[in-house]
Amino acid sequence: MNAMERMQRRIFRDQKKQERLLKKYGKPRHYAGRCEECGCKEPNPVQYIDESNISITYNSPYLCRDCYIKKYGAYPHRKARLAR
Repeated sequence: MNAMERMQRRIFRDQKKQERLLKKYGKPRHYAGRCEECGCKEPNPVQYIDESNISITYNSPYLCRDCYIKKYGAYPHRKARLAR
């Protein structure tokens, strides 16, 4: 196996990995209508966003404003999204 074949295999393997990640993390988690910390009904929940790690974003809880401030220290500006 020469260097070109190894490179092509590596590229193919990386593409397959990206497809698996997109399939798993492409859809948002189901929102049950309540804050996942305190359990209060929240019509506009907030979720933490991490640009460099999609699994952190996917697994971050849906929070109300007060719980978000308690957990992360400040209300979100650019690093959070409304979960709608």
